[in-house]
Amino acid sequence: FVLISATMARTITTAEQKWRGSHNLKVIGAGFSRTGSYSLKLALETLGFLPCWHIIDIMNDENKANALMWWKNMDQRLQSNKSQVNFDEFYRDLANGAQSAVDWPTCFYWQELAEFYPDVKLILTVRDKERWYRSCITGLNIYYYNPIMRWLAEWNVVEIMNFIACELLPKSLQEFGGVDKFYHDKQSVFDRMDDRIQMMTTDPRYKDRVLVFEVKDGWAPLCRFLNVPIPNEPFPKSNDGQALAQNIKKFVWSKVRSWLSSQKILVMMLIVVALCMLI
Repeated sequence: FVLISATMARTITTAEQKWRGSHNLKVIGAGFSRTGSYSLKLALETLGFLPCWHIIDIMNDENKANALMWWKNMDQRLQSNKSQVNFDEFYRDLANGAQSAVDWPTCFYWQELAEFYPDVKLILTVRDKERWYRSCITGLNIYYYNPIMRWLAEWNVVEIMNFIACELLPKSLQEFGGVDKFYHDKQSVFDRMDDRIQMMTTDPRYKDRVLVFEVKDGWAPLCRFLNVPIPNEPFPKSNDGQALAQNIKKFVWSKVRSWLSSQKILVMMLIVVALCMLI
């Protein structure tokens, strides 16, 4: 009996140890979007944790846009067979050996990543709740409730926008009970934010490797947490919402123009076929 129990224990331990990454991902942002994640990205790269993956980069890089699709159906993949999900495939191979990552989709799966990379450090960015909430509502009005963006997503004119609007954006608010609850129940959103901070700073799995961080606090707490010297330059400041909006606008229009061009060719081909049939 003792021998069987010991064998079972070894089997369980081996199975538990199997879901581990080999890539040296050092830092991830576990904070919600629009809490200074782009400023954090720039700061981490200044400190040498580069490249740092941020979803905003896909708007100027076709390869990164294609790489983002690796996350498609991630919830189902994790639920059906977690051991088959290898985050190294993304961060090491598709994200060019990223040493750090922030914002979407990293921040959705911070718990899984903390398990897969047991030495990774977690940065929970926060900001004034009222200002953050207003920024998020503005973003939802532009990217989710906007009929033009919905049309682009539903008709799959731009495939990656369909993925972002129909899968990633709802995932970003799943923790709050979904898009509509987030939009209409501000207090529950604030309560959930407090719960997250409490959980991450008290749970034995995370409390010794998490920093609750406001970008307005600058280099000192971040460098102390990461055990690196403070740079002799100002802490980077960037407006997440503004930067994202500018990049999305350019990206979507380039894709729409490409789509329209392809449709013109299709229409011309149909006209030629029709004329041939008349001859």
